Formats: sequence, structure tokens, C-alpha cells
Amino acid sequence: MDEAMLKRLRDNHTEPLLIPSADLQRWLREDQARWMRIAREVGLRVD
Repeated sequence: MDEAMLKRLRDNHTEPLLIPSADLQRWLREDQARWMRIAREVGLRVD
């Protein structure tokens, strides 16, 4: 990511998550599992 874009994101209070493409699917699975666990723990239900 170029420095200008990085600065623009950070100026808007956004920190990019830079994940190598080879690791993206694993990261997505782990992130989904984490949020599903949190949703179950707090009793979140979708009606």
C-alpha cells in the first residue's frame, strides 16, 4: 500500500489490516469463528 493511501486512511481513523493473500482464507475462517463464539456467549440471535 502506498504511503499516501495509508496516510489518507489513518487521517480518517482507519488502520488497514494488511494480510498476505496466501493467509487471507485462514484469517477469515478464524475471524468468523471468533465472532460466532462471541455472539453465542452474549446470546445474540438473529430473528
